[in-house]
Amino acid sequence: MTPVAFVIGALISVLYWKVVLKNKRGTRLASWLMALAGVGMFLYPLRFIPGDKLHDMAVGLVFAVIALSGVAGLLMMMKKFLSEDESNNE
Repeated sequence: MTPVAFVIGALISVLYWKVVLKNKRGTRLASWLMALAGVGMFLYPLRFIPGDKLHDMAVGLVFAVIALSGVAGLLMMMKKFLSEDESNNE
């Protein structure tokens, strides 16, 4: 099953990058679709978690979202800092 999922993921990636490289307007739509599909595929298995474990899983997901948001914020601040530094050096 893993090789099949790998091939499907590779095909989706190739199609995504074809859209990104050819079309600015399509890039935004394709990115939103990829993000929504990723969130959906991440959350779908939660259906199979027993009810007594759901609270613990929700707490873990909240902490994961907080941690990933923090990392994303740091990366965005680093990008802004580096962009300002580059424009100051020009």
